[in-house]
Amino acid sequence: MERDMGKNGKSRIKVCVGLVSFRLVWFIVVRISLFVYVFLGFFGSTCLVVLAALSVKITHFGCCS
Repeated sequence: MERDMGKNGKSRIKVCVGLVSFRLVWFIVVRISLFVYVFLGFFGSTCLVVLAALSVKITHFGCCS
């Protein structure tokens, strides 16, 4: 009986550790993906603004010259 209880306890601990590690990994993945999404969104919008400004300047100078 004691051996069975010991095995049961160990398997329960393993399941708990697995759940905790899975939740931790999921949390980290969500945080990283959110950060990357926000960073890329900000960076992308900045690039679009810069490209738009450059294209306007290029066309403006082209028209002027």
